[in-house]
Amino acid sequence: MRENFTRHVSCISLGDMANCYLCGTRFRSADFQLRRKVRTGGSEHVKFGRDRAVSARTSYGFRIVCGRCGRKIDEAKRQELLIENWKLIMWVLLLLALAAARWSNLASMTGN
Repeated sequence: MRENFTRHVSCISLGDMANCYLCGTRFRSADFQLRRKVRTGGSEHVKFGRDRAVSARTSYGFRIVCGRCGRKIDEAKRQELLIENWKLIMWVLLLLALAAARWSNLASMTGN
């Protein structure tokens, strides 16, 4: 029974060629493959009536991509993280500037 199951599973394999999920480039399944989280679908629902409501849903999943698309995804993720880090740094600097202004204001009020 186990032998039959193994044979059945090998029959439904991808074979010797695979396609990149994003660009469709064909490459050998034995070649180096990258799995990245990509957008696989989405939907938008609009409800009309007294109150107009809009809801959107996006689906993501791990798919096999070629090296070029994998690099593009990685670079986009790096850029996104860089922007988020800069936003965090700017918020911290703003909070420090506000705290310093308040501290100097308190110091001038006490006469020190």
